[in-house]
Amino acid sequence: MQVYAATSAWYKVLLPNGEYGFISSSSVNEVNTPVRQVKLAAGKPLLDKPDTAAARKTDLNAGEVVGVLGSFENYYFVEAKAGSGWIVRE
Repeated sequence: MQVYAATSAWYKVLLPNGEYGFISSSSVNEVNTPVRQVKLAAGKPLLDKPDTAAARKTDLNAGEVVGVLGSFENYYFVEAKAGSGWIVRE
């Protein structure tokens, strides 16, 4: 999500699907390290956005371990050797 405005208690945010919303500032944390690791059971495309029609940044190989930084709907935002992007959840 991207923060577009803030008050002392709320953020106006843009979600990965293009919708705007508000979230309590106490519910937001910066993620500097992955919250978990996932070993890919099959190869997957690393996508630019959480959408199967999104641009493919690269392909990740089966067995590769990626760090999960966040999630949205049926996607994980991951950090891989090739860079960061979105993959469909396993």
